Formats: sequence, C-alpha cells, structure tokens
Amino acid sequence: MRSGISIRNQISLFSVAALVLFLAGCQGSDTAGTASVRITLNTNTAEKAAARRAAPAPSGIVSVTVDVSGPGMEPLSTASDANHDGVTTLALEVPAGPARRFDVTAFDNTGAARYQGSDTVDLVSGASVTLTIEMVVIQINPLQIDPPAAILTRGATQTFTLGEDAPSQVDFFVNGTAGGDDTAGRIAPDGTYTAPAVIPIDRTNPNDIGVPTAITVDAVDKADPDRRDAAQVKVVTGLQLEFGQNVPVSIPDSVSTHSSGQRSVAYHNGKVYAAWAAGCSEGCSQILFSETSEKDRWPEEPVIVGTSDGGVADPSLAVGPDGSVYIAYVACLFCDSATIWLYVRPSGETDFQFLPLTMVGSFPQDPTVAVSPTGVAFVAWSDVSSISPNTGTDIFLQRVQVDEEPKRVNTDDSPFDQTRPAISIAGSGEVFVAWEVSGFINDNFFLNIAATASTDGGATFLPAARVDDPTEDPFDFTSSPTVAAGPQGNVYIAWELDWCGDGCTLVYFAKGTLDAEELVFGQNHSFGEIRTSPDQESPSIAWDGANGIYVAFRELPRGENLIRLAKSIDNGSPFTFTFSQINSLAGTFVSRLSPSLAVDGAGRAFAIWTDERNQGLRTVFFAMGDDFTNDDE
Repeated sequence: MRSGISIRNQISLFSVAALVLFLAGCQGSDTAGTASVRITLNTNTAEKAAARRAAPAPSGIVSVTVDVSGPGMEPLSTASDANHDGVTTLALEVPAGPARRFDVTAFDNTGAARYQGSDTVDLVSGASVTLTIEMVVIQINPLQIDPPAAILTRGATQTFTLGEDAPSQVDFFVNGTAGGDDTAGRIAPDGTYTAPAVIPIDRTNPNDIGVPTAITVDAVDKADPDRRDAAQVKVVTGLQLEFGQNVPVSIPDSVSTHSSGQRSVAYHNGKVYAAWAAGCSEGCSQILFSETSEKDRWPEEPVIVGTSDGGVADPSLAVGPDGSVYIAYVACLFCDSATIWLYVRPSGETDFQFLPLTMVGSFPQDPTVAVSPTGVAFVAWSDVSSISPNTGTDIFLQRVQVDEEPKRVNTDDSPFDQTRPAISIAGSGEVFVAWEVSGFINDNFFLNIAATASTDGGATFLPAARVDDPTEDPFDFTSSPTVAAGPQGNVYIAWELDWCGDGCTLVYFAKGTLDAEELVFGQNHSFGEIRTSPDQESPSIAWDGANGIYVAFRELPRGENLIRLAKSIDNGSPFTFTFSQINSLAGTFVSRLSPSLAVDGAGRAFAIWTDERNQGLRTVFFAMGDDFTNDDE
C-alpha cells in the first residue's frame, strides 16, 4: 500500500524559499574540525510562489527544521520558527567532512509538513560555500492512480482508478497527449486505457532494431494541476511469438555458438550483439564478434576478438548499462596451461581491449560473464584450485577491477567437480550463479544442479542450494544450467535432465526465491513428457524485465531438428509455457545446435544458433521474434 503523503516527480518544483548556506570554516584544515553553518531562509515568498503555480499556494509556513547527516558524524537537527517579516536564520556547527546532507522541512500552522528539500555538500574546515536548495510541495491529500504500473499485450485494456477521486475530476494524458493517440494508446474519460495495436518502438536511428517506448499515463486534477499522479504502462508481446527470416550472421565455416549458460548474444539500446568461435584457414581458431548494422541484418565481416594456435572456445558475451561489450572465452585450450581471457569494447569505441584476470589453476574452463547495473563486470569459471587441490573442480568468480584475485563461489570442501557456471545479475544488484555438481557417492555417479546468490554485490555468497529435485533413479543426470535474474529476489533456472542416462534429455525449469539467509527453489517443471516427448537440450533463458520468461532450446522430433522458444507471462507462477518455432525450413533435417537467447523490455526475442543448412557447413544464424514478422513492420 502506498503512503498517504506523496512526493512525486510529476509535481512542479518551485522555491518556497531560497536556502543560502554560508559555510564559514573554523581555524585549521583537518577534517576532524567543524564548519559554522548559517542558514538564511527567506519565508516571505507566498505571492511569488503562488504566481508560479496554477493553483493557490498552501497556507503560510510557521516553522523550519534542518537535519544534517553524513559519513563519520552523529546526525544533527535544529529547528526555528519562521519569521514572516522577512528572514529566518538558523545557526549550527557541522563536523567537516565529505557528503554532508542537509534535509530541510517546512511546516504550516497545523504542524503538517508542506515543503521538503535537500542537498549534499563536502565541508572542509576553512572553506566557505553557498548552497541553494529547491523545495518540493508535499501533497497532503495526494491524487493516486491505481494500479501504478500495468503490463499489457497489444490492444488490451486496463482501467485506472483514483481512490476517492472521481475520473470526472481529472484530465487523463498518455505520454503528454490529452486522451492519448494511436501510437502510445488511448484513455477514455472513465480511466479505461487501451494499448496500441502495435508495440511502440522508438526508431530514431532507422538502422537499429529499435528501443521499446516508455508509456506514462497521467491523471491531473482539473481544479489543482499540482495534484497529479502517473502510472507506467509496458506493452509487450503475447505468449505466441512469430520469428522472421533466418539471417546468416557468419559465412559458412567451422563455427560454434556454444558457451557456458548459453550466453553468446545480447540486446542493448536498439542493437543485437553476438560472439562465436570459428576456425582459421591457417589451422588456428578465433573468437569473432558482430552487431546488427541495418535492423536485423549483419555486416559481412565480423570483428576478430582473439586468435590462438592453441585453440579458443566457449565465448560468453554481456553488455553493460553504458553499452560496453564484454567477451570472455577459453584461450590456449590445447596447451599445457589454459587461461580465461576477457576483452571489453568500451562504450563509444571500436576496438576491443584486454582486461587481465587472475587464474588459480592450470585448466580453467566454462567462462561466463555478466555486468551489474553499476557497470561492474563479473566473470565466473571452473578450475582445479592450486590452493585446495583436494576439493575437485571449483567455481571461481572475479569482479573486474574490483577483486585482486577470484573468490571460490561454492563453499563446500567436497571432492566433487563443480563445472559449467552460469551467472546473472538482477537490476537491484543481487548476483546469482548456477552450475553443475558431479562425482561419486558409494561408487554411484551423480550429476545435479546447484545455485547460490550474493546480496552484497558479489563480496560474499550464500551456501549453495540444490536446484533439481532429487530422484530415486540413479540414471537421472541434470546438466547445462542457464540462469536469469528476475524481480524481488527471484531467479529462473533451466537445465537438461537425462532421464535414461544415455542422452534422453528434456528441458526443466525451476523458480528460486532469495531471502536474507538462503536461496530456496520450488517445484521442477518439464517442457515435455518422459518417454513420449522428443529430446530437448541446450536451454538458454532470459527475462524481459516485466513478467515474461523465455527459454530457447534445441528439440529433436522424429525427422526434424528444431530451435524452439518457450514463453511464460506469469513470472513462473504458476508454471505455464507456450511454444514457438524459431528456425525456418521446418521438415528438413539438418543439424542445429547451441541456441542463445536475449530479449528486450517489450518481449521481442533475439536468438542465434549454429546451423548446417548450407551444405553441411556450420553457419551462425539469427532470428527475431515478435507478435508479427519483421516483414510486416
């Protein structure tokens, strides 16, 4: 439930007073000293304030409080009656130091807070600073639109209500247009919003795939335009996606889109990025990179990220919030000592730059990379640790330019092997890692999926939790995890279950929930039926930032080899998925391998995979899924 007092970005800002802080430093220069702060508040501004608003100003201000806080200091607070003849002055001693935050609240004659403002300043002894704080109206009886957010498919409707206010009391706007329009959707006088027939995409750059357009529904009080509220609307694809033309990304060659967690494609700000491994004419191997150049088309010549005579493999790709592209892969695969290499193409630049990682063993493998909302790159991999050689293979993680050396993610000291990690980072900063665990117990081999999470930005990790449900069948082996972080501490993981012990695989899914002490997984669900469904493998999972979960995977019905998509629009609760086909040329049996999937905020899906339709030569192919084909746009 939302509070009865609301400060919203939509409220007009105006100065009920200009707060001028005179910071007269004391003698000395060390930060342990104090600064004398004199706050002068001109409160006789009601006429000016009213002139800048469409509605009358609130009743007069009678008192003001100032709260000061900051690192290494005890919070301070002072109050004063307002002087309506002109100037109100408050004086206090503030410890010098960085990030001193001043919060100012002005109260009316009923004791209600009517205005708030704040600012932060570094105080150095001996300095003198002038600071002006802009005050914001606090709505005592706010207008509240409900629901505050809505997720709709094309043409769907949502009725917005206003609590005790009648719809006839307000004007409705959609993206600033009264009543809306065909592009962003329309809203009726009774608050019923109808989503547009086409998902709104910003195509400012005509060569891009485009960026989903944000939609805001505003309700504004006709009598007092400062009483307003807004709801955010997302228009997304439905359950069934239709994929457009399959487009070659590479020339026919010996290529592979395989990566740990199947993370070799990404979408960011209107473009799709892909990485893959390929052979060289001289017998070497390369890691190649490309990005869409004209909507869903790709340039003829990819970028060579790295080349090695000793073999390279398993490129994993991620894009940071600023558009920086990161690629991690195994280098010198067939040498006596392999390594994990990481390259970055900084935002706005054209060349990739090498970023060093610290190896802990001689045979690292299975690299996976992700970038946090603050732009920190995380790389995880598996290796036999030289520090604890009796624990089998472990999962290691390093935060680039944060950690001097990697940390072991799995906290157990068992002799089991931990391999093939997959990593995903939530928009709120939680870090999730899933991986395979294998070994022998009483001479019986096992293979299952574990996962862990970090709530402190990757500094520490919780004890690992088992993801797949234990079974009594000794031949049930689970492998190839792929992970997508969701909202509110939720995480989504898909994997393969080999139910016969000999390659009879189905894709499974589970939803995990993070609390302060552990990561807990719910019931496992399959995308098929044991013994009756065709084999499924190589899942790649993604979340669209709204309520959609997407899993691309390979399926092998009789006489066919398909790349398919499963989609849910309920955030995994309850478990319901609808299937779409990604590849074209249905009914022809050619090898198709290792799909990798990305989605945007509107639920458009972007997939790459390895395809042998060109006379048996392997080619990287791309397809884009929407509610309609690209040719219909």
